[in-house]
Amino acid sequence: FSARILDGASRALHREGYDLLYMSVDDDAASRLRGLAAARHGRTDGALLLGPAFPREGIAALQAAGGPMVLIDNRFDGLDAVLADNRRGATLIARHLVEDHGYRRLACIGGPEAWPSTAERVAATRRIARQAGASLQVIHAAETTMRDGAEAVAPLLDDPPDAIVAVNDAMALGAMHRIGRLPSRRRPAVVGFDDIAWAQLADPPLTTV
Repeated sequence: FSARILDGASRALHREGYDLLYMSVDDDAASRLRGLAAARHGRTDGALLLGPAFPREGIAALQAAGGPMVLIDNRFDGLDAVLADNRRGATLIARHLVEDHGYRRLACIGGPEAWPSTAERVAATRRIARQAGASLQVIHAAETTMRDGAEAVAPLLDDPPDAIVAVNDAMALGAMHRIGRLPSRRRPAVVGFDDIAWAQLADPPLTTV
């Protein structure tokens, strides 16, 4: 997901005569965005912040420093943002489960409730489940990695739902690995979001949007 965004941004900037400087930041660096050398005014012409994990106080400090800034997969008042069509995508995948397959016991695994992508995808899934008269159990994890997906479904193994909706493909793949320990007849369906290349390498291939 991130690699595809970075590639697209780099190509677009290059066409306009700019280069993309990519910097990965840990939690400590994210909390002091304004103080990062690469983000100081005059060293760059603008900033793209990719991902929902940046603390709001760090974003506010960088915004106050001036200079163009765009968020990707995040929201902040007064800043432009680029987001996936979270509600529509989640609606389509949830309808696939309840209308095409008739599933009535669903679980949804996602990241922190404050992350826009998780919040919007969970909300759309909940709305479709409610309309179909299906139950929905929501489990939030600290992040949205494959490991988080595997850990999030662990509480579901004793009494598996009919299907698991993951807010991204990484979590879905982790969930598939974990539920592979169950007898085939007890394994729930798993669906994802983002349509990453690895989705088709899963066995069976991951249904995603």
